[in-house]
Amino acid sequence: MKKSFLLLCFSFSLVCYGQILQSFQFSLLNEPYQPMTGSTTQANPSNFAWDDEYYHMPIGFDFNFRGIIYDSIWFDTYSIVVFGAHPDSASPERNFFAANYSDYSDRNMQTNDTVSISPVLYRTEGTPGNRIFRIEMKNAGFYNDTIPSMPNYINYQICLYEADNAIEVRMGPNQILAYLTPPSEGLHTGAFTLEDASGTFLYSYNISGNPANPFINDFLEGPDAMIDSFPDEGVVYRFVPKITGNVQEGALSSVQLYPNPVGNVLTLAVTLSETSNTTVSVMDITGKIVYEENHKLMSGLQNLRIPVSSLPSGIYTVAMKNDKNQVFRKFIKE
Repeated sequence: MKKSFLLLCFSFSLVCYGQILQSFQFSLLNEPYQPMTGSTTQANPSNFAWDDEYYHMPIGFDFNFRGIIYDSIWFDTYSIVVFGAHPDSASPERNFFAANYSDYSDRNMQTNDTVSISPVLYRTEGTPGNRIFRIEMKNAGFYNDTIPSMPNYINYQICLYEADNAIEVRMGPNQILAYLTPPSEGLHTGAFTLEDASGTFLYSYNISGNPANPFINDFLEGPDAMIDSFPDEGVVYRFVPKITGNVQEGALSSVQLYPNPVGNVLTLAVTLSETSNTTVSVMDITGKIVYEENHKLMSGLQNLRIPVSSLPSGIYTVAMKNDKNQVFRKFIKE
């Protein structure tokens, strides 16, 4: 099913606080593609051919993207990593990374829609401090394929690195013989930030032009650029964050929650370097705030207890915000 990139982006949001404003440094590498083997989690059910799906995935470690800490993402099968709330929610988070935006679908969608042959895989690997979170689109087809047998396919990975908060796009084997990217989609690759309600792009760091030698676009407002075609196998796009301001004292440096899943009371273990007025909010999957309270937190480690027994079962987001930064954590209410 066809979607507009701008309409899709309207579903995502980010608010940056204080002086923590990440830009990126881009590098192009060529390395042999290594498909994921062994233990992985398949996000998509194997008993139907997917199209236009969102899958929630735990990262397995704290990942800093554009100055906000995340421990999970939503993956849109248009090849977009959404940081924070569900992509269709009204949450004020609008922060995302596009790998190679296109209308992907299962290659069995037109011939046998009861069996998937295009798995969406993910896993976290490595040791603490040097872990890597990988998403792999394996043998993915295209919704707009012009041939019913869907001969066109693509393989690629998106990698998030714990050590330096870098993001990579790694291109695998592909065959694109008769697929024409609709102009409304384009091949957007890079990081994007939108304003909360208007959908206005506040920032984008993306690449354009020749995929083998792309041009870097570092905009305060965007995106208005895309690469000309799908990159070849072995191409690696690497985006390493850089800090353009000073991380202020008093930022929320560590936030852990337990138990997860939770039944009655959720505990937040919060570490601060100095006293701070902090707002704690709980949002449901639609972005609606179901609990909010202001706290004066002291420096050091302290525990906050949030009553959740009255909440319906489901996935929720805890947002902690002070005047220095903002941190999001997911939990499951049993």
